Amino acid sequence: MLCACGCGQETSLAKSNATKPGYVKGQPMRYVVGHNGRKSFVEYVVEDRGYETPCWIWQKALTTAGYGTMYDENGKTAYAHIVFHRRKHGPIPKGAQLHHVCGVRSCVNPDHTVRKTAATHSQADRAKLTADDVREARALFDTGQMRVTELARKYDVSSGTISRIVRRLQWRNVV
Repeated sequence: MLCACGCGQETSLAKSNATKPGYVKGQPMRYVVGHNGRKSFVEYVVEDRGYETPCWIWQKALTTAGYGTMYDENGKTAYAHIVFHRRKHGPIPKGAQLHHVCGVRSCVNPDHTVRKTAATHSQADRAKLTADDVREARALFDTGQMRVTELARKYDVSSGTISRIVRRLQWRNVV
């Protein structure tokens, strides 16, 4: 198996089982020893994810919610899709948020993000959910089966939207 860092070197076989890194004795390891901390040599790959034009899928660091992160022009950590959007379309006005029209959080294609106000951005998330989704999400959260971030990924909405739903601040009419 080739090293997952992209160096092209062959990995060795695991000498013992180790749960945390996922080693299975006798099976190829995912990385050459010491390479798991390396950053990908490629920023993004172009993939067809079902939108009108291909997505640019971020290959480096991701948040737990699935958004790419990188250093911006000032050396500060920022969401990759925001940095790519600013490079092509200029500064984002105060109070505006970016919405992925392709629905893929790891996409950094600047043509797949549009500026929205916070209110219209959360409306886009609400439009994705049905009353049955809300009931199921609340049940999964209330019973401790899933956390907010996991639910956000499951329903492809923001963590803030799920948080407001499980606290019954949104979708109050759904019991």
